[in-house]
Amino acid sequence: MSEPLLQVSGLRTWFHTDDGIVRAVDGVSFAVERNRTLGVVGESGCGKSVTALSVLRLVKSPPGKLESGSMVLATDRGPIDLAELPQRGRRIRQIRGRDVSMIFQEPMRALTPVYTIGFQIEEALREHTAMNADEATAAAIEMLRAVGMPDAEQRMDTYPHQLSGGMRQRAMIAMALVCRPKLLIADEPTTALDVTIEAQILALLKRLQAQFHMAILFITHDLGVIAKMADTVMVMYLGQVMERAPVRDLFHDPRHPYTQALFRSIPSMAEEPKQRLAVIQGSVPHPLTHSAGCPFAPRCDHAGDRCAQKPPEFAVGADHTVACWLHESAP
Repeated sequence: MSEPLLQVSGLRTWFHTDDGIVRAVDGVSFAVERNRTLGVVGESGCGKSVTALSVLRLVKSPPGKLESGSMVLATDRGPIDLAELPQRGRRIRQIRGRDVSMIFQEPMRALTPVYTIGFQIEEALREHTAMNADEATAAAIEMLRAVGMPDAEQRMDTYPHQLSGGMRQRAMIAMALVCRPKLLIADEPTTALDVTIEAQILALLKRLQAQFHMAILFITHDLGVIAKMADTVMVMYLGQVMERAPVRDLFHDPRHPYTQALFRSIPSMAEEPKQRLAVIQGSVPHPLTHSAGCPFAPRCDHAGDRCAQKPPEFAVGADHTVACWLHESAP
């Protein structure tokens, strides 16, 4: 096995507020393999987006702070630990957009309303390449065509508000990929789109991944999207990793009680008509709440005394790990 493109170990990103500490990401470890997709799934507030923002050192400080951990990115210039780079330094700015790019859930918040689409795509080329103005314009038009933007040359002079939601998302993807990054972070990129446009964007990302040979860190709360996009899945809850497995293993044999509860809450065509949906009992604890044990224990039907201790990751299969004491004796 070659080294991972990105290896994150023991990542902790906390927010220091007047009321206490919010442990948004609390000891998360994962690897993103080259040309593969790691899906990150979990309820709102579980730390998915903060994990992504931490990788690019975009967590606002204060109140956010990267407390500990490493994030080693393999680059053409050798491995770089992103956690050691100054958040506003020159080196991390060079990495953003060139080695690692990000697309967001809401394009209107990511695209600048007072600049044209063409200007914003060319800006990345001006920052990271030696292209002249004509070359940058040609490259931007080529990328708009690659993402399926109709009338690409004419769209260069349009502003974000003049585009539909699907077109804005394509423009943002073009801006993220114009410098051919090795890793694309997609933070719920289809949540605000209707199902038809969502399917088009997912198919587009799959095609561009194969075309540009890039890895994807795909963040979503939708297990259906995970099934379409991911090679490996990481399930998060309250800033911690509950389960990690190849996508087929996770869908056919989920092992953590939280993962199992997520699957039970999905509507099924096989269910009887008017069947009530299963729900996860209880509610997500307040963000300021911190337990030394398993964070899901208060809502878990299998919780026992040992759940007051944080479980390690138990291997339950090839590349399949679960942070649950139920699997302490797993082979």
